[in-house]
Amino acid sequence: MSPRDAYSVILNVWDESLPFCPSPFALLPGLEDLGCMYQIAYSQTWNNSRQTCRGVGGDLAVPSGPAQYNRMRAHYRIKIPSGLWWVGIYNNVWLTGRAGVAAEWNAGQPTGGTELCGAMLTASIMADYLCSTGYWALCQLIKNFVQWLPEVYNIQP
Repeated sequence: MSPRDAYSVILNVWDESLPFCPSPFALLPGLEDLGCMYQIAYSQTWNNSRQTCRGVGGDLAVPSGPAQYNRMRAHYRIKIPSGLWWVGIYNNVWLTGRAGVAAEWNAGQPTGGTELCGAMLTASIMADYLCSTGYWALCQLIKNFVQWLPEVYNIQP
């Protein structure tokens, strides 16, 4: 399959009549508006986690706002009450360009300095950590993710 064909297959997944996600992603019950999610269940740095997400056609998870973030966190809290996952925020800016807001961070966070990468904490909210630290990560494939697909698959317009 050529990269352009792979691009078409992924785009076709978002036909509203198809209720599934491309492997290894899955729709989470009650969190369908987050799109397709994939949990990296082994420790990696923030950058390596992002590369892993991009390698399967997604990116680190980016909620649309605090309400969606808190629902995502609540879902994973049930699975692992004291879990910590890298998400798609760096230097208080989500990968979509949206600035992080106080409601998404623990009190006193983000601290900035050399601790620029954000991690979702199921026991609290979110904190920034050294990007070189190894944690699990959450990947996401969302409808508007198609803007990154040409870059992921090296497709020329």
